[in-house]
Amino acid sequence: MKNLLWFCEDPPQPQNLFSPETLDNLDFYSLSDQMRPENTVSRLSAEQLGTLFCDDREIILKRQEVIKELLQRPDLMEIFTELIERINGWEELFSVPDLGDNPEDINPFDALDSYRAADEYLRLMDKMRQHFDKHPPQSEGIKLLADQVMEITSGTSFQKVRKAWDERMEGFGAIKSMTFAFRMDEYFNLTHIKLLDISSKKYVNPGKKKEDTRKALLLSITCIAVLHTAYINLNQ
Repeated sequence: MKNLLWFCEDPPQPQNLFSPETLDNLDFYSLSDQMRPENTVSRLSAEQLGTLFCDDREIILKRQEVIKELLQRPDLMEIFTELIERINGWEELFSVPDLGDNPEDINPFDALDSYRAADEYLRLMDKMRQHFDKHPPQSEGIKLLADQVMEITSGTSFQKVRKAWDERMEGFGAIKSMTFAFRMDEYFNLTHIKLLDISSKKYVNPGKKKEDTRKALLLSITCIAVLHTAYINLNQ
């Protein structure tokens, strides 16, 4: 896989072209803070940012062509922005909270954010493929991105993941019901929670009518018992 910043498979060893004083004068420290994605622990330091610059004229021209194409194609810029957002959240994809010894402190629904990010990522890959099918890229950098998207989405692994995801998460776009599995210890303390299914169909209990009938009967019996007890107490 070729590097989209250096346009080769083996990028050069990081080399900072700027001294610490120059980094400070160019305000790289503030710039690196601004480039850090929200709600993330890791960030690009000023020193690391300095290693992304180069003095190779050919590479500089290729990078400028990428920027030019993005500026000329707002639809491509929108897709590229979505891609960056998905990459920033890649570490969160498919993550499920570690329940540890205190599952009562974990909200199982927090995991849904990770599943949604995964769903958006898969759909974005399909969206990029469709875009590049209709609009062939012009710059070398975007061509490299398009080639990698085509290679990934055409691969057997991606197709299997896409099929499995569509089958298991059919209702994710319009959630109506979810199925969870719970495990408890001998004292009925919650120890594990697992999300089993997400459906676009509302859950219907097969025995709902019988259950409603039983509830009505129990309520009637309870009311009669309460009234009878009150009657006895009043007449004692």
